[in-house]
Amino acid sequence: MLAQYGITIEQFNEFIDISFGGEKLSDIYEGQRRFDLVLRLNKDYTETIDGIRSALIDTHDGKQVPLEQVAEIVSVAGPSAISRENVQRKVVVSANVSGRDIRSVVQEMQKNVNDKISFPEGYRVEYGGQFESEAKASKTLLITSILAILIIFLLLFQEFKNFKLAGVVLLNLPLALIGESFQSILPQAY
Repeated sequence: MLAQYGITIEQFNEFIDISFGGEKLSDIYEGQRRFDLVLRLNKDYTETIDGIRSALIDTHDGKQVPLEQVAEIVSVAGPSAISRENVQRKVVVSANVSGRDIRSVVQEMQKNVNDKISFPEGYRVEYGGQFESEAKASKTLLITSILAILIIFLLLFQEFKNFKLAGVVLLNLPLALIGESFQSILPQAY
């Protein structure tokens, strides 16, 4: 319906934001008090469904048409408050995962969203919750593991005073641990 009147989605969204949400244009000073000068539609157009339907929007050729001719206006239940994070609006979509690991589900969701959905400018998707916590924990575990191996190597080098020998011992440590655990299992088998 917007295309018939030459109105882009960006123009429509800007009209809705300014007309119903308001936009601060300037400050008005009266003595020591300061007031915001906000541009928005008159209450006749913002307080009732009929008023919203009759609000006029500019077309590409300079004419005006009622909002109901370019959009379907209905009253639906929605969130009672707008959620914000870092001064930006946000909508949370949550899901539970069963029978699969979280990482593979999120990777599949990311692939589908990237392949099938293109967002207008200013919109983005963030994946959080347990997935975000697991990713941070994996990163922390990787860093601490590398640091632990480095510290063990330095201790081995300090003991043997030889890089090559310290490296050989370090590389054989995991094999020694496997042998130790295998040896502890064997006596129980007999």
